[in-house]
Amino acid sequence: MKKLICFALVLLMIISFCGCGSNTPTSEDNSKITINIPTDDTVNGYRDPEKAVDTNSTIAVSDVTVVDESYYKYCANKSSKKFHSEDCGSIKNIKEENKYYTNKRDKLIKEGYTPCKACNP
Repeated sequence: MKKLICFALVLLMIISFCGCGSNTPTSEDNSKITINIPTDDTVNGYRDPEKAVDTNSTIAVSDVTVVDESYYKYCANKSSKKFHSEDCGSIKNIKEENKYYTNKRDKLIKEGYTPCKACNP
């Protein structure tokens, strides 16, 4: 009889310590869990002030250039004043802000650009 009482007490203690009591959620519990995932560059809702971007700033339309490079025959380098044919391998070494696309070779020559010696456009 002592063994049965000890076993029942031990079992009762295990049940109360492991959370198997009445407060344990069941599959019948319809409570919802909400997980908020940031949709921007924040970490736990915190944005590093050094990386913050001023979202209220505006730019002029003249500052925006949309270029379809496949349309043009020549790519000129504003920095070196050299121009290349559309398939020249040297174009990949030109910084984007220095690229200037055109189809008019004569205009490039008049503006002081010289042909690339590798592709000789």
